[in-house]
Amino acid sequence: MFIIEGTYNGEMIPKDTCFIITTDFSGEPELFWSGDEAYQSIRLPLTNNIVSIDVLVEDKASGGGVQGAASGALLGFLVAGPIGTVIGAGVGSQKSGRDSITLLIKLKSKDNLVVRDVSNEELLALQVATKKTYHRSDFNPKVPKKESTLNKEAYIDRLSIKKPNPLPDKEPKEILNGRSADEKTTLPEKISIEKFRNLHGEEKATEVFKEKFNELIEKYNNWKWLYFDLKIEIDKEVYFIAKNLLVSLIKHSHNDQTRLQMVKELFRQNEVVNNQIKDIEKSISEKESFLESARSELTSAKMFKKLSLNNKISNVNSSLSKLRSMLAEKIEFLEDRDGYDINDYIDADTEDFRQIFSETFPEEATPEYKPAYPSGEQSQFLFYPSFYMKVYKDSFDDIWEQRVEEEISVLAENDRSVENNKSHSDSKSKKSQLKELKELLDEDLITEEEFQLSRKKILSLD
Repeated sequence: MFIIEGTYNGEMIPKDTCFIITTDFSGEPELFWSGDEAYQSIRLPLTNNIVSIDVLVEDKASGGGVQGAASGALLGFLVAGPIGTVIGAGVGSQKSGRDSITLLIKLKSKDNLVVRDVSNEELLALQVATKKTYHRSDFNPKVPKKESTLNKEAYIDRLSIKKPNPLPDKEPKEILNGRSADEKTTLPEKISIEKFRNLHGEEKATEVFKEKFNELIEKYNNWKWLYFDLKIEIDKEVYFIAKNLLVSLIKHSHNDQTRLQMVKELFRQNEVVNNQIKDIEKSISEKESFLESARSELTSAKMFKKLSLNNKISNVNSSLSKLRSMLAEKIEFLEDRDGYDINDYIDADTEDFRQIFSETFPEEATPEYKPAYPSGEQSQFLFYPSFYMKVYKDSFDDIWEQRVEEEISVLAENDRSVENNKSHSDSKSKKSQLKELKELLDEDLITEEEFQLSRKKILSLD
């Protein structure tokens, strides 16, 4: 495909630049265009970069002029500003001659590319990439506040619940009676939990985030149930956990990438040593078998044969002593390196976590990498009670505000129900009185004038 007009990072791309769709080293599709002395080559990953594609025109070999002009006019609406005019003119003047698809590609960087001569294979690759792109509008982590139209003050004295004193700074130490630390409860059904479980982004980074998020959200929910007989109540708790987890991953992933290479090298060396140990153990076993056989033969051997066997036994014993010493050293070498686990480290890039953060929490500043822990110390990823207590304390006021609003809503609904029933009852009572009054009139027990006067009083018409 070839560029008609467009920009990348705000700079114009030379017209007729050739674009090709290729793959990067990990097999992910990317858009590549080769530059010249004045313009550098660019590799743009397709996934998570393309917002939308629009087919501006699909020319057949016999057409082109009218369709091209129409698509040029269409661009005036799709792309605002001077570049829309320039691009539109470029499309409008496109010549016919062979089948051609012209596309408008909108990038997340706010750049637009208009390309011609797009093949069906290229169009398919672009469409697939568009579907995989994560859009901010798909997920808004900001907790919306519901505006209540009820007069809360009118219900305060009728509430059955009362907000307790502020939570203590330190987490509780004793589990509620009847429960044990290994007991678990179920997660509440929260849309926000499912949204974070379905985040999109670079594969390794999102896998790490989802794994840690699922574990952390379950541990927090269990902790709250064990110590407070509660579960996750509001979305703010979920957002607080997700945001802090991403911050932690950003801080720790850089260090872990460096240390992970070291641990992988240790594992490689350990594998070599383990193979050496196997060889040594095999040699020891063979020599011990020889000794057993030689000693058995020694009992019935003649003098010269005995001398020969004794020399061999002596040499083998000396060799065995060295082998056992070597074996002890190799085992000690492995024991000194025990405790390292590749799964303890984050095998994902820091910038990928920063990208997820910026798209998930667009209104907040994306954290920069900072050394997260001293050399030799591993990350705990917030899996500890003091963090759970911080989540609960931070959400405590909002939780109680929601509880109060929920009870006020119930009280208000009950009031409306009582009022409706009273109104219905009053209506029935008036109907009965009017019937009795009519019966009195029919039986000539009251006059017409008395009937009308009483009727007005019942209907409150005076």
